[in-house]
Amino acid sequence: MAAFVELWGSREAIDAAIEAWPAPAAAWLVDEFRPADAPRSWPRGEVSPGVRLVSSVYRKRELDRTAFARYWRTVHAEIAMSYTIPVWRYSQNIVVEALAPDDGEDGFAVLHFRSREDLAARWLQYPKEAQRGAQDAARFMDTARGWSVEMTERLWEA
Repeated sequence: MAAFVELWGSREAIDAAIEAWPAPAAAWLVDEFRPADAPRSWPRGEVSPGVRLVSSVYRKRELDRTAFARYWRTVHAEIAMSYTIPVWRYSQNIVVEALAPDDGEDGFAVLHFRSREDLAARWLQYPKEAQRGAQDAARFMDTARGWSVEMTERLWEA
């Protein structure tokens, strides 16, 4: 079973958590930007409402990481936030450093929707919006690479 775990804390604590992880893990230090962030109203430890879509992102090789991040956080964020069915929470995570072996990801997009139906309808019911978003992503992302996974979220506090 795979897990996507977000850790916060000192670099030493994060390094120790990665080393203690029971299976081989890929890990990254990221710079997070949140274009949309709904307040949490449920207790820690409970499954968060809705569903998350986590996608790895690779930049086009002709872009340096600074240009990639600037475009993703401005132009593309505006497009992503303009869909008829909005994301509930959205974060863009730019990789600052790989902390364990990885596949060279440049970032991770985390889109959280209120329901699985909202996630599907965002693209299926509004194909022109989906096409506009995909065309824009192709301007700065290597869209032939990467993975996406739908998951639930549970926030724990150590």
